[in-house]
Amino acid sequence: MDYNRIAKEVIAAIGGNDNIENAAHCVTRLRLVLKDEKAYDKETLEGIEGAKGVFFNSGQLQIIFGPGTVEKVFAAFQEEAGIKEASLQDVKKAGTGKQNKMQQAFKIFSDIFVPIIPAFVGAAMILGLRSLLTIQFGFLGGSMAENWLWAQDLSRFFEVIATTFAYLPVLVMYSAVKRFGGNPVLGLVVGFVMVTPQLMDRTVYLTGNYQQLDMWHFFGFNIPQVAYQGGVFPAILTVWFLAKVEQFTKKKSPQTLSFILVPTITILLSAIALFLVFGPIGNAIGDDLGWVIDVLYNRAGVFGAFVFAALLQPLTVTGTQHAIQGIEAQLVATTGFNYIQPFWLLH
Repeated sequence: MDYNRIAKEVIAAIGGNDNIENAAHCVTRLRLVLKDEKAYDKETLEGIEGAKGVFFNSGQLQIIFGPGTVEKVFAAFQEEAGIKEASLQDVKKAGTGKQNKMQQAFKIFSDIFVPIIPAFVGAAMILGLRSLLTIQFGFLGGSMAENWLWAQDLSRFFEVIATTFAYLPVLVMYSAVKRFGGNPVLGLVVGFVMVTPQLMDRTVYLTGNYQQLDMWHFFGFNIPQVAYQGGVFPAILTVWFLAKVEQFTKKKSPQTLSFILVPTITILLSAIALFLVFGPIGNAIGDDLGWVIDVLYNRAGVFGAFVFAALLQPLTVTGTQHAIQGIEAQLVATTGFNYIQPFWLLH
């Protein structure tokens, strides 16, 4: 395989050296940010020796060459184009800058939820195994957990270790704070504030199954002392604020006191903002979104599936379909049911 010839063909098919803004590679793909995104010839690129696929995603032209091959192609590409390698992060940043506001918003959701997908998958599989132990079997006269002690204990054990959804805001804040450029540890701290057992459980509060509701009295506001279990949108809004506060405090704090002032001020202001501003706003967003999805699923019939399919296509093309996972997580946490999953199956 002549890698220099391949590199020359790639350069010619993307509009020449002058059309290259940034270039890098990952394990399998050559990733390019082009000045003129319409100048590349997809059919020509797909016909180049070794190319296994070509697509445009997140502002990047991505050419799949596969592990091992892509490193050699990129080395020849650098030589022929006379460019220096940019970091993969630089290429992603440059590509994001070419997206519109809606694409950027969905990309943020995608960046937050993709890293924590394994936690959802693991917890869901464990809960699925637990359901096998608690489901009613006619030939047993009940569930396995009701008939055998080992099944009962295993069911309880599975319930304990599948804690992902109970601590959903913690996972979201940890991932989101890295996306927004903050300290992940501070994100964890405020995330645990959202689910602390010292506050009333949100399910108890929403069902009204309580005798007394304690309140905080801040700035003339009466704030219920209620946790935010399952609060995806409150977590994202709060952690965005947290990152901004941390960055601002770092710039303004004296260097000798920065170690003390930055985390203290960041945690304090973020917690106040959570209960005073972003918690209520995030809950309102989640409730309204849940209502819309409930209407599409329970009342709109087949039209709801058409709407979802119409929305999914542009999301998939732009590589931002993972943003829907944040909405799914919110639905599971608040309603116990994922209305979107059947739409995925239909699509």
